[in-house]
Amino acid sequence: MNWANFFPEGTHILAMPDWKQPRLFVSAQPRGLRWRASRLFPATTLLARVRRWLLRGWAQVPGQTRQSHVPYVLRTRLPEMWDHNVLPVAALLGTPGPAQKLVVQFADANGIAVGYMKFGESPAAMRRLEQEFRVLTGLPKGLGPEALKLEKIGTGLGLFLSALQGSPLPGRVAPCAHTITLLRRFQNGAESLPVHDHPWLQRALRANPAAAPWIEILESRPWPVTAIHGDLAPWNILTGPHGLHCVDWECGALDGFIGSDAAHHVLQTAFLLKNWTPEKARLKSTDWLSQKMEFEPREAEAVVRLTALMARHESLTDGHAADAPLQKWRYKVWGELCD
Repeated sequence: MNWANFFPEGTHILAMPDWKQPRLFVSAQPRGLRWRASRLFPATTLLARVRRWLLRGWAQVPGQTRQSHVPYVLRTRLPEMWDHNVLPVAALLGTPGPAQKLVVQFADANGIAVGYMKFGESPAAMRRLEQEFRVLTGLPKGLGPEALKLEKIGTGLGLFLSALQGSPLPGRVAPCAHTITLLRRFQNGAESLPVHDHPWLQRALRANPAAAPWIEILESRPWPVTAIHGDLAPWNILTGPHGLHCVDWECGALDGFIGSDAAHHVLQTAFLLKNWTPEKARLKSTDWLSQKMEFEPREAEAVVRLTALMARHESLTDGHAADAPLQKWRYKVWGELCD
């Protein structure tokens, strides 16, 4: 389905950064709303935020636009959730790959975001949207957006979500104190189980039987079965007037393992922001877990290795190539040959 299907017919659209390699499509009128909507363009590092600011400024200058002439597929769907003044103002193309999705932002007449729709057509994308819907409907209130509806739209699935007010956390490797507090909210009332009954550990074992020695390291005590985000990183954590919330729960689970989100946070940022070697990332994340989350050092190392294994397994399940740079890096963090 074409991105233009999600804007009313006749809407003038700007592309950012340009029409040759578009990432964000923004409704060109009115200009004041255009500034708000263009903020959806992703930026994590300081340099990327400066570039986004320049692109947003460029988007205010009259320039080349394209007009939507294809059928508007959301005409009858939006009034079911919001009033008739709510319209799509921006559409963001997700990271290219087998599970790529389109995220549409809806705003009221004042340009305030009231909700989002994530749309996917590939089998991997639709599977992720179904998973996100299940997780969000099972989470305690306030940890993420409200999942309003999951429904078939054309050849794909659309997941409608409420809007969360806030801005992504600055890009940094170690989770901040507020993030740690947020992660502890995931554990409220969690049941603890021995390793041979723990769902997340058993999934790791099925993903790769070589995980057994690392799981054995965790046998000395039962572990909480807790909600996990599954792709925790600063850009998926919003800070706003009501504290921290997480977005993009498509890799989440309601039966995850304590510490895996924090380990993923360190590993993901170490690769994407710092270009650390796998060995350095494993060491740093192990040290952080053992100091901040009360793991014994060997337990912390096991959690870090298993987290890398599961992140790689999830990506392979989506259809990402095993020889992709991040996948090869995760494999080295995992280190199948156990010490």
